[in-house]
Amino acid sequence: MNWASLFVEFIYCTVATGFLALIFRAPYKTIPVSAVAGGFGWVVLSLLGGKLPAYLIATSVLAIFGEVSARLMKKPATLFTHVAVIPLVPGMGLYRTMLYLIDGHTQEGLAVGVETLLEIGMMAMAIGFTSIAFRRAVRKRPGNAR
Repeated sequence: MNWASLFVEFIYCTVATGFLALIFRAPYKTIPVSAVAGGFGWVVLSLLGGKLPAYLIATSVLAIFGEVSARLMKKPATLFTHVAVIPLVPGMGLYRTMLYLIDGHTQEGLAVGVETLLEIGMMAMAIGFTSIAFRRAVRKRPGNAR
């Protein structure tokens, strides 16, 4: 992978994630953190090849980043995680699935659709498992009132 093109993609994803956070009306203090996280998540996904396990790992990295940022900034983790994960959503897979199905290529449409749903499922599992792990870690800390 060309490092210059990866850096350009990082910038594009960071800017796009920042504007998306504005559209979602995220608090202004959280926007830079979410934007950089979105760009960083895309870089991780690109470096890992964009296959099924890459979605799990990249989304886990983003979810951990979101949970840590939430603790540091005293905001809900969803403000960081759900905005930062948007660049990872397999939109092209969703588009190709619909295109193949509309054109009558049912086999290709189903194959791409199943792969896309598995990628989305990996992303959901990563966010869920990370959130559960952080809540359990906070609960078990000595001296915590929870």
